[in-house]
Amino acid sequence: MRRSAMLGLGLMMNACGGSDNPPPATHTIPIGALAALTGNGATLDHQRALQLAQNHMNQALEDASSPIRFNVIVADSQGAAAAATAAATQLIGTQGVKGIVTDISGDTVAVNMFNYNSASTMPKVPVTCYACSSAFINDPAATDADPIKQAALRDDEKWLYRVFFNAKYETMVQTQMALRKGTNGDVNGDGKFKMTVYAQNDAFGQSVASSITSAVNMLATLPHSVETITLPANADPNSYNWGADLAKVTDDYNETTMTTDGKPDAIVVAVLSSGATATVQAYRDGEYMIPLEASTAFRRDYILRSVGAAANGVEGDSNYRYAKNDAGTAFATAFQNAAGNIPEQLSSGAYDSAMVLMLASLVAAHPLANPDDVTPMQIRDAVPQVSATGGLRTIPTVESLTAAVRAIAAGQPVHYDGASGACDFDSAGNLFPQLVHWKVENQQFVELEAYDCSDTNATLCSVAAN
Repeated sequence: MRRSAMLGLGLMMNACGGSDNPPPATHTIPIGALAALTGNGATLDHQRALQLAQNHMNQALEDASSPIRFNVIVADSQGAAAAATAAATQLIGTQGVKGIVTDISGDTVAVNMFNYNSASTMPKVPVTCYACSSAFINDPAATDADPIKQAALRDDEKWLYRVFFNAKYETMVQTQMALRKGTNGDVNGDGKFKMTVYAQNDAFGQSVASSITSAVNMLATLPHSVETITLPANADPNSYNWGADLAKVTDDYNETTMTTDGKPDAIVVAVLSSGATATVQAYRDGEYMIPLEASTAFRRDYILRSVGAAANGVEGDSNYRYAKNDAGTAFATAFQNAAGNIPEQLSSGAYDSAMVLMLASLVAAHPLANPDDVTPMQIRDAVPQVSATGGLRTIPTVESLTAAVRAIAAGQPVHYDGASGACDFDSAGNLFPQLVHWKVENQQFVELEAYDCSDTNATLCSVAAN
């Protein structure tokens, strides 16, 4: 930060921090945000990243002599759809936010359902999400028994922008990692490849299980099978019988096909943070030896501090902690200066999700006589212009954002190269970030080879050239 004064961050519900005396501004545009401040996956780093985005942008607006300011109002999602829905209702219906940042898939889908519920009295608002990997999101062929949820998943009206990766890419990488072990994935020497998915029973877990099945069917060269064993999404980490589940996960009976087809060669844990912590601990306590992979939800520094040496050997893939360029480095440096620690996984995406909505708001407000009149629909329509081809390259620094504010005020295009990577959304509202294979060694996440993933890649994901 160039100045020590902290610009106000509006907080509600279980959120905390911020200033009681924000500097006066002629036009303040409210942006809502959800972060798990308590409950499953709780960390304050995502809130800090959202605050940093607001502070960077407001400082840039002041330096560019703009009358516009932003108030990022953070609410506690608790990592649960019911809490997220209640929080979003307050943000949109009471606080009047003109866009909202969401976190995990379940929360994101629940919030986007407001935009497709004809009985809702709340205005529709654009949504950017930073931990929403479900392959069902932004899928034009997604189906669900609830027509409102199906519409929210398909998102034909383009309200939802994913500042994250699609789980089908994560699972393509996970499957390739498993197939590189043993003989074409056959670790136990039975001449077959079997992958077992231990997944929580919600949109996230179901998506991972479905995507793993597709990836194995596409890539496996040996006779193969996939087994899925589910646990309740709200399982209490302190009392749930993990041992009983893991006995099924590791045996030779396939609960999905109801056949005996051999023990698995690889196990994928698709459980959110606190449940993943308990699963890995129980797995090590049971002295199981089958190679263990985990979804990106396991890549949390606080999990390593909790599990300790039991996490060693667990592998997975995720987006990078922050982009491996000057934009990512600038964010990481600013975050560490403000918070005193390196940013937790997903913090860069939280920062970018807020920044995308703020930049889109500036683009949408530019032609208006009064910026207060900017509408959520205008902001939604401006999101693709945040990364205009040939636009002024903009990175997470006050100086760069100041130049972007001036460019937008002059009617010139910008191209946001964010903390997590370039925000070049496709027509469905998705990004295609590189994914990196990580492995826990000496209680640290070690980043190994990277993968380029996209719908135009013949195998969806291939090892990156460098």
